[in-house]
Amino acid sequence: MCLGVPGLVVEVDELTALVDFWGVRRRVRLDLVDEPVAIGDYVLNHVGFAIRRIPPGDIEGTLALYEHGVHHAEACGIILADTKFEFGLTESGDAILIDEVMTPDSSRYWPKDQYAPGGAQPSFDKQYVRDYLEEIRWNKQPPVPELPDTVVRRTREKYLEAFRRLTGKDLE
Repeated sequence: MCLGVPGLVVEVDELTALVDFWGVRRRVRLDLVDEPVAIGDYVLNHVGFAIRRIPPGDIEGTLALYEHGVHHAEACGIILADTKFEFGLTESGDAILIDEVMTPDSSRYWPKDQYAPGGAQPSFDKQYVRDYLEEIRWNKQPPVPELPDTVVRRTREKYLEAFRRLTGKDLE
């Protein structure tokens, strides 16, 4: 199985393509794709390489899943600011959804009633940990600093609150 991220091809130039990953554009190589890729196609990408063209039906399902998550979160008073879906390929080359889906670890969730455009948002995700690591000026190189109990506890509280709001259930 191969881990990949889908993206929209916005420009093709010989053996590379400019691919839009939900607003972030990156150039990827097309060497490994075994069929022609055109502007408007979606491709599955892995570490800078497009590894396969994604059939339109697969993309439609992905976008429908995302739209469902956005609407569900909104109904729960939460903004799903962004998320990632991880896809793999079966031995026969079919794309399948793998790993977690729309968790606070793979998404950014903001409380709708506290949203204020133009700045950082309160969140239900791992941004709290990122902010702490920026605060202590971690250089993003191993070893990872140990997190204080307060950061672990507060992050856990945020994840549990997201779970409660999205499912209507308590985990504990």
